[in-house]
Amino acid sequence: MAKSSSAKSSANANKREVARILNQVLSDTYVILVKTHGYHWNVVGPHFRDLHKLLESQYEALFEAVDEIAERVRALDELALGSMKSFLAKTSIKESPETPPDAKGMVRDLLAAHENLHARLMMAEEVTGRLNDPASNDLMVQRIQECDKMAWMLRSFLA
Repeated sequence: MAKSSSAKSSANANKREVARILNQVLSDTYVILVKTHGYHWNVVGPHFRDLHKLLESQYEALFEAVDEIAERVRALDELALGSMKSFLAKTSIKESPETPPDAKGMVRDLLAAHENLHARLMMAEEVTGRLNDPASNDLMVQRIQECDKMAWMLRSFLA
């Protein structure tokens, strides 16, 4: 039996709303990726090697995450954002300062960014669940878990 036009319209509106939320998550995640990569390049100090390696593992994981998020947006038949201008317009994350802070300042800045991302992910998880999109919801749950792990590692560095 074919769906009624109002049911199709509602389903399309739900897909657009999920894609909008996912593009916000994509934007936040991409800005953190760029920030993490820049800090990886510029970290100095007595903990250089450990922090350099930690940041490398995090930016690599973030790169995989942005790809998964963007592909999910495309699976919803919407366009994934793909420019720094569009990411910066949709993000809640502040860019890195022109002059990087010291190592602990970098970690504090990244931790704050992950805490902001966590809040966005929690909101996205709620919306995708409410709009009955289990694939997007599962992706958000996975992203929450990874965000929590990254934040834990950053907090542990500061302890």
